[in-house]
Amino acid sequence: MRGWTARASFTPGTNFRAWMYVILRNRFYTALRRDRASAARDQAAAQGATAIPPAQEDAILVADVASALRRLPAGQRDVLMMVGADGMSYEETAQAMGCALGTVKSRLARGRQALALAIEGPGMQAMARRVAQHA
Repeated sequence: MRGWTARASFTPGTNFRAWMYVILRNRFYTALRRDRASAARDQAAAQGATAIPPAQEDAILVADVASALRRLPAGQRDVLMMVGADGMSYEETAQAMGCALGTVKSRLARGRQALALAIEGPGMQAMARRVAQHA
């Protein structure tokens, strides 16, 4: 089709095959450049697309937290669940557990530290202390 479209540029008596070869070669290079540009755009779009993190990592983390919670003393576990999971205030938790407010705070702090240590190791315990100091 391109040869037919460009037939006016063919000089009679010259090598027709070479003329067609130049048209095909130019068509090939044009397609190659277009594909490269398209691939670059597709790659940029793919990098910008939001990716869904793999679910198995979340399941492993949840299992680690559940296992670490089971190993905590009952008082610390209960306080962590009431304050962290149920969203109860310290005062509500103290009243529900029948203990002093200071006891709830200390059990919560110790429970958080023990949980961080059980899940992530000693580095998280140091980080939990720093966060508690700045809070």
